[in-house]
Amino acid sequence: MKNVRGEGSPVIFQTFADEAQVNVLIKLAAIIGLACIQPGIHAAEYKTSLEHRKCTNAVIPGETEGEFFAACDMAELKRQDVLLNERYNRLRSMLAKEQVPILIKGQKAWLRQREDWCQFERTLSGSSPAQNYAGCILESTLRQIETLELSIQRVE
Repeated sequence: MKNVRGEGSPVIFQTFADEAQVNVLIKLAAIIGLACIQPGIHAAEYKTSLEHRKCTNAVIPGETEGEFFAACDMAELKRQDVLLNERYNRLRSMLAKEQVPILIKGQKAWLRQREDWCQFERTLSGSSPAQNYAGCILESTLRQIETLELSIQRVE
């Protein structure tokens, strides 16, 4: 690297002597960027199954990736629904009799809210409508599993 300076001024920017240095810096910036992602923002990426990660890693950019991602998310949703139901039933079994109807009401409200919000997400640009919807449903389900797990810990 060589410094490029204005007369009598500090370094304004640096230029790179070769493409290899640029590539190393790009890779380093990508690693640092990934390390700075706040937990919870992309919950689907770190709470999903190995099968989901393999499915999404097989996407070829530019080739119907929206529908392909949506299919990956919907297959993962089936797996996560099993976990969601297990957590829900476990929590329900731990509650006092008078708490159960409140849990049921809350879970039904969450299901309605999830569907309504994800129908809205379907209309947003940036991805295919199917991908927007499937990703939203999966993300919301993963958050609800986490919520149920936290409630189980509080009841234990």
